Amino acid sequence: MIDYKDFRDILIDVFRDEKDFKEFIKSVERESVRYIRVNSLKIEKDRLIEILKNKGFRIEQSEWLRSAFRVREGPFEISKTIEHFLGFFYIQSLSSMLPVEFLDTGNDHTILDLCSAPGSKTTQAGIILKNKGAILANDVNIDRLRALSHNLDRVGLLNVMVTKIKGEKIGELFFEQFDRVILDPPCSSLGTLAKNRSILKWWHPREIDRFYNIQRELFKSAIKALKPGGKMVYSTCTLSVKENEFLISEMVENYPLEILKIDELKIPFRKGIRKFKNLELLPEIERTIRIYPQDIDSEGFYIAVLIKNDALKREKRFYLKEDKKIVDPDNQELKKAFSYLENEFGISETHFKDFLFSVKKDEIWVFSRKLGAIKNPFDLRRGLRFLRKHKKGYKLTTNFIQLFGKFIKNRKLELEDFKDAKDFLEGRDIRISSPFKGQVVVFYKDYALGVGSVGTGILKSQIPKSRRIFEIGG
Repeated sequence: MIDYKDFRDILIDVFRDEKDFKEFIKSVERESVRYIRVNSLKIEKDRLIEILKNKGFRIEQSEWLRSAFRVREGPFEISKTIEHFLGFFYIQSLSSMLPVEFLDTGNDHTILDLCSAPGSKTTQAGIILKNKGAILANDVNIDRLRALSHNLDRVGLLNVMVTKIKGEKIGELFFEQFDRVILDPPCSSLGTLAKNRSILKWWHPREIDRFYNIQRELFKSAIKALKPGGKMVYSTCTLSVKENEFLISEMVENYPLEILKIDELKIPFRKGIRKFKNLELLPEIERTIRIYPQDIDSEGFYIAVLIKNDALKREKRFYLKEDKKIVDPDNQELKKAFSYLENEFGISETHFKDFLFSVKKDEIWVFSRKLGAIKNPFDLRRGLRFLRKHKKGYKLTTNFIQLFGKFIKNRKLELEDFKDAKDFLEGRDIRISSPFKGQVVVFYKDYALGVGSVGTGILKSQIPKSRRIFEIGG
């Protein structure tokens, strides 16, 4: 039983009555519900659901969100499937999927995800963009950035660049450059108690003021980065009024912002709170929404959708350097790489005509054309690692193979046995009879798993340690 005495004074006035508050407490004591969304870059929805059902999982499409599927039960943890390793789906709460759904984004848009790690909303937006457009994914925590990079690799996104910059500075560095902005800032996390009981160890009412001050500065930066006419979605997984309605009301009063009404939402929600204790906020604050755990089987969330109606005056001006890492199609290193792919694996250069490339030391990276238009000398990575230079040739990367494996024609090594596939993904050597020597692309069924190297009767896995998984289920 949760000891909720620290939360009571904050939340009792948020809910309709004492009964509603007690229903909230009951809801967060229940076991957290799993939802997944399908990665359409790699697999069709119906096929994935059929595969998971054949493995023994009971999957139901959400009645409220077409892109969400509830995992009712299964023979083992769904994150231990090969399909999850390959990035065919992403595990995410139902509430957390909503903000990106309200972005109303197109394939040519540039998007800023200001506090992006570990990447739930970045990957969701990247898939909706169909690997086109451009996303700048920023965070300041190095461990969370590692998780973000892992998720970008697994999903197979070519339209994301990653930066580690204080979010408060982004708005001046990239002043009015983005068509859309996602701001899901650090918060007091009251909506996530069901899955994150560690909150009980650090939570205190004073944390609300601390987070509010952080959120306010990040919000100012986000508005600066947004183009006039652009749309911004602000969301938190907390339920305090100060971090949500109060902050939005304050920003709308001080910036050329309009709160948009969220239409055609099937999920049960409550209107934003306009009157709270001695506060009376803007009438249009009721256009924002609250999602409560007691209303749906998901975490608590607050969402506001805003449009920027006018340009701002720039306070500082920065001159960012041109990116000299991007290479043109006539680059000799790139031509050698394409020739290698054609000769060794039968992959035609025509599959990559819509993308740009960069060469960094012994690596070649591939990314969307729109991403190349963003001047950003601070990026940690841009797109996906394509190839590594190796002796007289190149090494294919696991991430490249898992995204482009369907184009492989030569040097394909098929594993028939699940145990062999499991051993390969866990980085173990496999005894095997093969007509090939050297680098091969390893398949299981029709899945491109990654790259291996064949010696005398041995297949060595080249799945990087950062991508290996263990205890893989059937």
